[in-house]
Amino acid sequence: YDPAFLLPLFAHGLFFHQSLDPRNFALSGGLSLMLLPLASTDADMRRLAYRMTARYLTLLQNDESEGVVELLQLVTSLKNSIVETNQQIPLLIATFASEIVPILMKPEHWLYKHANEFLLCRAFIDLNDVPMFYVLFNSGDEDTYRRERSWLLQLLSRGIGSSLDSSLLRRRHVVPILLSFADSPLADLRTRSLALEVLRNFIKVSPSHVDNLGIPLWLKGR
Repeated sequence: YDPAFLLPLFAHGLFFHQSLDPRNFALSGGLSLMLLPLASTDADMRRLAYRMTARYLTLLQNDESEGVVELLQLVTSLKNSIVETNQQIPLLIATFASEIVPILMKPEHWLYKHANEFLLCRAFIDLNDVPMFYVLFNSGDEDTYRRERSWLLQLLSRGIGSSLDSSLLRRRHVVPILLSFADSPLADLRTRSLALEVLRNFIKVSPSHVDNLGIPLWLKGR
């Protein structure tokens, strides 16, 4: 999508339609689209996204209908994470917030419990962490562990856009974990491919850390 085109359209609906239903706005994809530009390098784009988020939070706070509690928790947690005016958050965090919106709106979703518990257990989203990494990557649920691990790896792949994101992976030792995982019998064809894609994207944005993390040695041993 082109945020420069779509974001102003959604902004018009938020600011000029007093009866706008925040749940329907989220169902239409508006909330997910609105959260991603919080990671934009364009200051004006971020500024508009922050204004929209503040307006949307007001709508949620004034809505007493069912089905908005989880969305209120998400937007409030994200708001509480911001420490600077017009702050650029990591793309990984923005992508996570964007992608759990439809999950939070479906209590029957296989990932709903983890996503909801993640938000309920904290007052803010740590912008220096990889959300739900260990919970999903080390899942012991026999019915859903493959889907949980695949969802997480896809999130990581899509969420690596700059050094802001690669620093989160280094802080959580994600790269060494994925290197070991890719060579283990725990990795099936799909998850191994996803893990390698995460590693490729990491190398693109953070080539200076490749040697320190043992990637060249790992490649020689393959």
